Amino acid sequence: MIIPAWLQGIIPRIFEETAKRIGIQYEIVTVKTRQEYQDLLSSGTIDACLDEIYAPSEANDRGFRLTDPYLSTSIAQIVKNDFSGKVDKIAILKNIDLKLSQEKELCKGLEAVEYDSTEECINAVKNGDVDTTYVYAYAAQIALNNDPANVIRMNIMMDYGNEFSIGVAKDRDYHLLTILNKGINSIEKELIQNIISDETDYLVDEVSVTTYLRSKPWILAIIAVFIVLVIAGVVFLLVRIRYVNNMKLEDSS
Repeated sequence: MIIPAWLQGIIPRIFEETAKRIGIQYEIVTVKTRQEYQDLLSSGTIDACLDEIYAPSEANDRGFRLTDPYLSTSIAQIVKNDFSGKVDKIAILKNIDLKLSQEKELCKGLEAVEYDSTEECINAVKNGDVDTTYVYAYAAQIALNNDPANVIRMNIMMDYGNEFSIGVAKDRDYHLLTILNKGINSIEKELIQNIISDETDYLVDEVSVTTYLRSKPWILAIIAVFIVLVIAGVVFLLVRIRYVNNMKLEDSS
């Protein structure tokens, strides 16, 4: 079984429950980059892929049969909290299948900048290198939970989303697909929701002063103005004291 490192969490836990229910043994192969992921998919050395978007025709062209969907998610737009202008630049993942990801339409007319991971795409928004990125809603929620300085916000794109299924290599035993479907369809919706909540509903407790101030440039501007005023006041006071002392000296002479 293959799963990308950027999908650790919800999907592996759902598959773990599926495998437990149908009693199969498996080995997870984790890849770190999309290029490595694509190379392994086309190598013919894996039995199944856990994160196939439910598009049977396209999957068949790539040599996979799909199980029934086990997870659905909407697409979320990530922007900086203070963003109010026109979107010109967007962060997208390298080697992404635009036809399946729906980003082809979302990217239309925008300058696209490629990154290796979803985390890098989100960080590019935080740093102001791009205006926006689109990620799965679960990933967006985790990103917001990891943003105690409140730098970013998300907008759910109601008309966009995907369903995930397990892709089984067509040259493997067909019974594997049937068995996996039995396991998938036996999992209660409440259990899947609990897994999603466990993986997304947490908060980061602490944020450094530096991180917070970096996320609030207007506060830095106020502090800078305050410092300038303090310095100006001190200089004025010193000049005033010197002037008064000089006047006293002149009077005494």
